Amino acid sequence: MWYKNNELITSPFTNFTNGNTNSRNGSLIIPATNITDEGFYTCVLKNDLGSVTSMAAWIDVQFAPAILLGSTSISRTVIENTTISLQCESTGDPSPAFTWTKDGLLIDASSYISRSPHLNEIILRNITSTTAGFYVCIATNLIGNASSRPMEIVVYTKPRILSAPVSTNTLAGSMVSLICSGSGTPLPNITWLFNGNPTPGANQSAIQLVNVDSTKTGNYQCLFQNNAGSTISAIAKLFVYTIPLVRISDNQLQVPLGKAIVLTCNASSIPIPTSVTWMKNNTNLAALPYDITFNTLNGSIATSTLRINASRHEDAGFYNCIMSNIYRNASSKAANVIILESPWSVQNVQISVVTSSSLMVSWDAPIFTGNTPLTNYTVSVTNANNNRLVQIPCTSSLTSNGCIVSPTTTSTNITGLLSDSRYNIQIWASNIIGDSGKELASETTDETNPGSAVRNLYALGYNSTSIRIAWKPPSIPNGRIKYLLYQWLDYPVNASKDASTLIYDGEDTSFDSENLEENKNYFYQVVPYNIKYGLTGPNSIIVNGTTHEDVPSSAPINVTVTQTSTRSISIWWQPVPLRDRNGVILKYKITYYSSKWMHENSLQVDGSKTTAILDKLIPFTTYNITITAATVIGYGPISNSIFANTSQSSPDVSPVLQHVIVVNNNSAQVFWQLIPERERNGIILGYHIMFNNTKFGFVDNRTIFVNQTTSNANGRSIIAMNLKYFSMYQVSLTAFTIAGAGPYSVKKSIQTLESVPSAPPTDFTTTPGTLAATSIVIKWSPPPQTNQNGIITQYKLLYTLTAIHGINGTVVMLRNVTQYTIYNLNPSSNYSIQIAAGTALGFGPYHKPIVHLTSLAVKPSITQSPQSITAAAGTDITLECRATGDPIPTVQWLNNNWPIVPVYETISRPGYGKLLIKNSNAGDNGTYQCRFTNIKAVVTSNIAIVKVNDGNTTNFCLGEVISNMRWPKTYSGYTATTLCPRSAIGNATRSCKLDTNGNPIWTNIDTTNCESATYAEVSALNQRLDTQRANASEFAINTLSLATRNRTLYGGDIVAAVSVLTKLNEVTETITEPE
Repeated sequence: MWYKNNELITSPFTNFTNGNTNSRNGSLIIPATNITDEGFYTCVLKNDLGSVTSMAAWIDVQFAPAILLGSTSISRTVIENTTISLQCESTGDPSPAFTWTKDGLLIDASSYISRSPHLNEIILRNITSTTAGFYVCIATNLIGNASSRPMEIVVYTKPRILSAPVSTNTLAGSMVSLICSGSGTPLPNITWLFNGNPTPGANQSAIQLVNVDSTKTGNYQCLFQNNAGSTISAIAKLFVYTIPLVRISDNQLQVPLGKAIVLTCNASSIPIPTSVTWMKNNTNLAALPYDITFNTLNGSIATSTLRINASRHEDAGFYNCIMSNIYRNASSKAANVIILESPWSVQNVQISVVTSSSLMVSWDAPIFTGNTPLTNYTVSVTNANNNRLVQIPCTSSLTSNGCIVSPTTTSTNITGLLSDSRYNIQIWASNIIGDSGKELASETTDETNPGSAVRNLYALGYNSTSIRIAWKPPSIPNGRIKYLLYQWLDYPVNASKDASTLIYDGEDTSFDSENLEENKNYFYQVVPYNIKYGLTGPNSIIVNGTTHEDVPSSAPINVTVTQTSTRSISIWWQPVPLRDRNGVILKYKITYYSSKWMHENSLQVDGSKTTAILDKLIPFTTYNITITAATVIGYGPISNSIFANTSQSSPDVSPVLQHVIVVNNNSAQVFWQLIPERERNGIILGYHIMFNNTKFGFVDNRTIFVNQTTSNANGRSIIAMNLKYFSMYQVSLTAFTIAGAGPYSVKKSIQTLESVPSAPPTDFTTTPGTLAATSIVIKWSPPPQTNQNGIITQYKLLYTLTAIHGINGTVVMLRNVTQYTIYNLNPSSNYSIQIAAGTALGFGPYHKPIVHLTSLAVKPSITQSPQSITAAAGTDITLECRATGDPIPTVQWLNNNWPIVPVYETISRPGYGKLLIKNSNAGDNGTYQCRFTNIKAVVTSNIAIVKVNDGNTTNFCLGEVISNMRWPKTYSGYTATTLCPRSAIGNATRSCKLDTNGNPIWTNIDTTNCESATYAEVSALNQRLDTQRANASEFAINTLSLATRNRTLYGGDIVAAVSVLTKLNEVTETITEPE
């Protein structure tokens, strides 16, 4: 009997046959097997003695896969950026393998998830529009395969902006179109927003605004909406502006010359005008020195004023202002500015109809009357002979005192003039502003008979037979004249010329009458007459002259002298007494003499004078003075001597400036020779020394008295102190008496020496640096030129934290620069900053401190994270990261969340990190990050995953990082070598071998060749012990003891220590403890 799963099978396909007398065979046939036939089958044999059951046989029925529709996903609609899973369940034996396709293309198996042997799913994460499509699940086993119905995935995507409206500025009254477009599934609806509020009826991709005004100014956006969400565009700003409306204060403005011109211009617009341009006759006035102001009133009206404080002729013209906002400009009407001026000069002045007492003058009106009517003309008459103004009348005059005529009169007749006199005629025009220039014309009046008799007539006998008659011309000659000289022997009664003799007719004013009787008295009269017309003038008085003169018999009397100046003396006297004259005194001779200087001279004076001035004398000198009178015969006796002194004067010459020597950086010694006594002109009281500073353009005048100077063999000297440092001086000097100073000497030049500056730098300012929390930009200008005291070659910058008391600040020495940036400062801290300038001799005073508060610190911000990378073994890998912050953060690399071991090459700068993995291997696999740190925060970058693929690993020990050493992939049976840890020098080794199962494994690390840096001195002890033997033992023991305090020792350290101990045993005695 056959059993399935311990249940009797009643199938008709069972059969038993006999083999022999002792055996029987049985078989079970299952046609067209199916899954229900699967199970454990046993055969039970029975006889009379009992039954026996065979071992169970398992029948595994295998069949092709069949997709179970009830548990397999169907088509669906999803929103982007969500996650969905697709499941597929299938029957089949053996269990089927599942594959998925999308739109007929195989999907990467890495996204499959096996929930059970018959249930598989794929998870679609972060769904995008590319996820949409038809997905099919395929189940396959050895028997066959089956495919699911296509599962359609429809992805709804949130609207995206394809084009946003663009901001624009437009003129009021214009038409504006704003356009936007977007995409999305399903197609989104559009709503236009104005200042955040929906605009009714605006649901198309374009909105058109007609005849815009300021109410349309605002923010416009497109709102796109569908089942997946909504998206709003960036703001497009629409600004509606207007053209400025400009008005000027005056259409026409009349301004007197020299008075102020003020024009005002107002304008309004949207936006309000921000600038103004004034024009004159279409010329821009911006570059000219006009006073132009620009202001706004109540934020809505712009106003500008053009002011010319003192108007000039050329300021006349047409003025307009142009107001501009950021979009457009407009001009006001033109204002006509008329300058009211004094008239120009009259034209074509002519003089005619000239008589001996009158003349006619005429002129043409001025070409330019000064933009205002003339008020009158003025005619001024001046006698050219004595330059006196003549107040005489003229025809048509508006005044009785002078000559002023109406503006319509251009000629006048001037009367009451003197004959034969030259007159200067000036004519000018006037208006309400002032007078024109004066035009000059000159003319001489006609001649007539002389108006007066000759003057100072006298007759003087020269000897016994001749008399000289002399006179002066009439005071009113009235033209060119001659003289008639009459002579009588007896005094004429009633001045009758009947008995006279005409002895002279000519132009000379003297005549010698000769061949006269000796010791005879003669009478004379002179009559002048006009040569041109022959008209005679008045008769002179009658004078007489006598012959037989002689030299005076006495000297002039009552002689007195008075100082007139430093180089002159005035002298007065009375003539020789009449009884002693012996004739007419014709002249005097004054003799003066200085015995000190051997200076002698004389002066002749006309006999009619009784006073004289002796000049060109030597100042500060005593003169001996005498006087004598002379007739025609000769000089009489000399007067008694009288003594007179000239007063002191300034010296004639300057001291001789010998040399000027620089004593120190602001002092100089001046040496000069004394003035010769002859040229001193008095007592030298002192000296004026002029120090002309040519560098700074000022003069330092110093007065030095004699008792303040130092006498030496060649003259005198003085040390001048407190000169300006590092300056070129031109030095000269002059001497002075009580009367004043003489001329200055020839100049000599000196250069004073450098010193430290006497003033700090100027224009000292601080501003935040690029990193405002940790840097300060400092700017300054050199000290004033007059305080530099030399060549500025350096600066000294001192800055201190004001919160830290009692600690010296930081000093920065700078070259000749005027800007410096301080870095690495503390955030949110007050710094006291000072600056001093320096020359080659040192530094001057510090500038008054400026306290600068640095900004708050800014935490690090990652700008670049390291990027994950998959690389083939043996290639070089570079990872980089960057961050900003204030202070600029430092960087630390992490490997698998731990600080990276120092087996990799790293490059670190503030705000930047670079990791180099050279000859990469599987030991470099893992996660890598940058950790940026400043005082504000610690920030870690995103993780970068490094995966090194190595396709050849059979019988290789894979590379790894262990014990601060990086080991390369090594074939079994070989030894790897790598650098010792950074705290040691040398190379470590390690072998790769096969274990008992034939798998490659690493052996322990051998650091025998690794030696710590601290053991470098230990290695040198052997040589010292060789040379100094036992004397160096104590030093060796101490050195070895110090080096072994660090219990982290490498194999090389131990080898070195053992070598030293061995050497110590060789060079020191062994002491055996007594028994």
